[in-house]
Amino acid sequence: MAPSALLRTQGWTRAVVALGFVGLTAGRSLPPTAEPSAPRWTPAARRAPPPGPLAAPRGPTEALTARLSLRAAPFPGTPWPGALVYVPAGLRPEEPLDVLVFFHGWHGCAEAVASDRPVACRPGGHRRGALGLISGVRRSHRRVLLVVPQFGMENTSSAPGALGEDGGLRRLLAEVLLALRPTLGERSVEGLGRVLLASHSAGYVPLQACLSRGGVPVDQVAFFDSLYLGDEVVGRWLLSEPSRLDPRSALPRRVLSVFREGGTEGTSLSLARKFRGALTRAGGPRAVYVRRAANRLEPWEASRPVALVRVPGDHQDAARDNLQAFLEGSLPAPR
Repeated sequence: MAPSALLRTQGWTRAVVALGFVGLTAGRSLPPTAEPSAPRWTPAARRAPPPGPLAAPRGPTEALTARLSLRAAPFPGTPWPGALVYVPAGLRPEEPLDVLVFFHGWHGCAEAVASDRPVACRPGGHRRGALGLISGVRRSHRRVLLVVPQFGMENTSSAPGALGEDGGLRRLLAEVLLALRPTLGERSVEGLGRVLLASHSAGYVPLQACLSRGGVPVDQVAFFDSLYLGDEVVGRWLLSEPSRLDPRSALPRRVLSVFREGGTEGTSLSLARKFRGALTRAGGPRAVYVRRAANRLEPWEASRPVALVRVPGDHQDAARDNLQAFLEGSLPAPR
């Protein structure tokens, strides 16, 4: 499905600091509900000389949406941004930075999935489905950096591109953090807080590639009507650190699959059947939670080590209606 409406970035202007890739349209951009003006696509700029030292940001951040052209994007060199990012208000430089990477599916773009209403992915194109990702982050009141990589533009490919390579996710996040230095200060992948991966529809393919070989320790994973295949991949990842399935762990490891009747329901329930014994031994009798009633996700459900939850609505609603609860159940409320 389509990635969402964020901002478009042109080259680094000297006023922002030359950072070596077409970067950051900072500042308050179009709200995700607004129809963007026709984007002006520009190729990635050549790497500029290394920037000088930057002053650390003072106090909490203001909300920012940006489009970034990245060398570590899934498909670099395309005439559209490699990722869309949303920095929520209130991030403090002294606090760990939690990150949510969201993987979109077919027939769309990052521009659309972040938006509250369908928008065109490119000038003159069809309006594509919206998932309201930015609004979901805002409503959750969790200070988490949202990163939406751009995969196939309005096509039916699940190819992960460069994110399917060893260390691909690490390189992407490192470049995103560098681009956001003026806003977030000095940050590194090694210094991140919790790392969450979430996918909708066919986005499960690049998500599982990053889970297996992305080079970044992942804490929690969510599939929004998206776990079509790969229950073995997810099960092995879950059990690779059994101690973290204990809910009392400082950094618990969790998997959520939100599904509708049919579709991804079979693979979700297969995950429970294949691994219930091992998961129960590692995380206790309540480690696996299955709910087949059709209600929206509740935050407490997302806090279980393994939660497989049926929800009402259509394919889009699985993500649009439940991202907020996933974040509320996965991340602590800000102080």
